[in-house]
Amino acid sequence: MNVKPLVKLSAGLFADRLRKVRSAKKVTQKDLGDAIGVPQAAIARLESGRIDPRFSTLLKLADALQCRLDEFAS
Repeated sequence: MNVKPLVKLSAGLFADRLRKVRSAKKVTQKDLGDAIGVPQAAIARLESGRIDPRFSTLLKLADALQCRLDEFAS
């Protein structure tokens, strides 16, 4: 079964938006990683565009940063 994503985010756009939202909230990569249960290195890889987040990770990031999902895409 081939499932297509509802929205395809470019890695660069997502990485940039995640970094901006996190910085605006004055949250460190380590604190964000701790909040969603991943190491700081995983947050660094997300922010550099080296890995794409799963939808479940997007939900955790939005919850931890108290923002809407669309803030990562706009």
